[in-house]
Amino acid sequence: MMHCECEGSRIFFVCQAMKPFLDLLQLKPPGGGPSPGEVCRAAAKWLPWPVNKLAKAVCSILEDVIAVPIALAVAPLAAAAAATAWESAAFDDLFVTGPVAQQIHGGDVVIVQGRWDWDGGHSGHTELHPVKAILKLTTEPGEPPREIRPQPAGQYDPGQPLPGPVAAEVRAVHERWCHLMSEAPPPPDPRHPRGLSAPQLASMTPEQLAVWGAQNRPENSWTVHPLLDGCTPEQPPPPIG
Repeated sequence: MMHCECEGSRIFFVCQAMKPFLDLLQLKPPGGGPSPGEVCRAAAKWLPWPVNKLAKAVCSILEDVIAVPIALAVAPLAAAAAATAWESAAFDDLFVTGPVAQQIHGGDVVIVQGRWDWDGGHSGHTELHPVKAILKLTTEPGEPPREIRPQPAGQYDPGQPLPGPVAAEVRAVHERWCHLMSEAPPPPDPRHPRGLSAPQLASMTPEQLAVWGAQNRPENSWTVHPLLDGCTPEQPPPPIG
């Protein structure tokens, strides 16, 4: 059995909300750029040893001395920002991750894509963490599609290597599904009206942009059923074949 962990974006939201306050503690200029402490330590590198080590220590001490009163002053604002980000993550879990529990059920056949990782925090096992994409296949419950059943039921022994032609077929199916999953756009960001943020759009491949554009066409934006809340496309789709 493969262990997969699907998570929301609570950590990302909280870290993003706290970044301006951390920059303020370091006196970083708005819009980016190094802090005075970073400039001080960079200049100290050019001093001879052991003066450079002493200069770096002084830079860090002065940075901490300046940061303490600023931290006390902005603590209420930082706490409020963290709480707001935490609630935004709950919104994300509800509207982005939450519906997965209503769309996937026991016995469904799914293809899961994620980072292969070793989790030593539990009993110690490998897993997909985090899960980056889940593709649900339309099949009979518990029955894989024919193309990923290269041998008839009862003729496959998982303890034995696959015959050459069957192994080639399995690899071909694996590559095909991986390619199709790579065309899927990233998950939507509920904070943006169009669903995706500017960095997400900039990171998308031409194939992902084409799929995302098709998903946002008026005729594909129905929610209940195309005949109820859908519309007819302005131009008929091109013929298949």
